[in-house]
Amino acid sequence: MKTRRASRGRLIESLQEGDFIAFFAGFRPTTASYEHTLAYCLFAIFFVQRVQQVRDLTLAQRVACAHGRRKHALDDFVVQADPATSGRFPRAIPIGEFRQNAYRVRRELLQEWGDLTVRDGYIQRSAQPPHFKNPRRFLKWLNARPETTPHLLKTNL
Repeated sequence: MKTRRASRGRLIESLQEGDFIAFFAGFRPTTASYEHTLAYCLFAIFFVQRVQQVRDLTLAQRVACAHGRRKHALDDFVVQADPATSGRFPRAIPIGEFRQNAYRVRRELLQEWGDLTVRDGYIQRSAQPPHFKNPRRFLKWLNARPETTPHLLKTNL
């Protein structure tokens, strides 16, 4: 019997080597002059090296992975990132603004990136993770950012 997966699980399961996951979060601004209550920022990128179910990880891999330490997570999928190309950015990259009663990716970024699969850049607590409609355009934009160079900060990948 095939396990029924939530949308995030299906997304993770479908990733292949070379695909990427860009991580974003809402942070509290560090300066009083920031115009919004939260600063929605990109903070890391992982290029997929391998996708595995928790049940297939060694004990050492489970301990190193938050999903592997959760009870009842044997059917969860985890992504192992390529350590040579993945990591946290030295500085968070602001991408969001508050408009239409929600935090959204700024319109000019949506245009530069080739848009997202979510309505009008909606990123506030999205149950369905947004996808880049044109991943190559996003990566071109990202690689031109001074915040991502010269080096990514390595993390436990």
